[in-house]
Amino acid sequence: MPVRDRDELSVTIGDAESYGPEWRWWTSCDLQLHLDAFSSISLTAPFEPDRQDFRDVFRPFSFKPMTAAIGGEVVFTGVLVDVFPTRDPSERTVQVGGYALPGVLNDCCEPVTALPLEFTKQGLRAIIKALADPFGLELEAFAETDRFDKVKLEPEGKVFDFLSDLAKQRNRVLTNTIDGKLRCWTSVATGTPVAEFSPQQCYSEITGYASAKHGTKGSKFTAPNPFLSDVLRPHSFTMQDTDPGGAPEATRAKLGRMFAEMARWTIPDLPTWRDPQGDVWTPNKTVMLKAPGAMVYDWYEMLIRSVTIHDDAAKQSATLGVVLPGAFSGEVPATLPWLG
Repeated sequence: MPVRDRDELSVTIGDAESYGPEWRWWTSCDLQLHLDAFSSISLTAPFEPDRQDFRDVFRPFSFKPMTAAIGGEVVFTGVLVDVFPTRDPSERTVQVGGYALPGVLNDCCEPVTALPLEFTKQGLRAIIKALADPFGLELEAFAETDRFDKVKLEPEGKVFDFLSDLAKQRNRVLTNTIDGKLRCWTSVATGTPVAEFSPQQCYSEITGYASAKHGTKGSKFTAPNPFLSDVLRPHSFTMQDTDPGGAPEATRAKLGRMFAEMARWTIPDLPTWRDPQGDVWTPNKTVMLKAPGAMVYDWYEMLIRSVTIHDDAAKQSATLGVVLPGAFSGEVPATLPWLG
């Protein structure tokens, strides 16, 4: 194992009383933190099948508790999910993966005892809490949103897909807190960056159609892309769960996410896990970027969408995934970095 400094990345697997405070025998570890998805962790460790403690820790389908900390500060609280021993007889290692506690909502439907699940005139917070409670998940406090007229989770529907769709209609995203709670939030307005552009995700205007409900007329709202006024590339979508009056907010949110999908940058191999203020890099913060080779011609404030913390014997590094500001808050950027 490498010599650790104050920013040691420590990992705990299982009950600390049974297996010790940390699992220290891993050789490589990647921790991924996201703004609009659940955090995950993967590591490679030696595996000695003759030792009972190794067998106990790396037991498939055990879903043991799993945590990670940087410099003693917890940054991940989750569960062990994947255990894959290597097939090479000359090398005894195991690949291990886990996700944040709310990650179970990505995999599972609601239990049959909770069905049927139809919500009438309820807000996003109440719906999330109702669906998270059977899994023992806590919800970080946030202000209630406008109520949905009527929404229903089908028995075969995955919980996260259903909730994520509702959150988008209220201009919010779902992720997790460092202590494993569900977080529903609105986004805040050095390395060699690599740009990724997706022109097919860029539209000149987006129109949202809200269906008529209970005798009220349906509505539509068009949000224009001010940076593509001389080209016609329209996109439309239907909002089944949004009242006619909520069409503008939902459409602007859709336009904001368009900017997140059409232009992304990766800032790889930063030599530190901490930002200039000394805090561990986390999503939903902004960072100033200047990278002429990636068409960011002058200093531009980017939104951090994802963070990957890497640690092995050779190096410690951080990789940031950044997007245009406002991508998850329904705001159109004041300018674009390649227009400078």
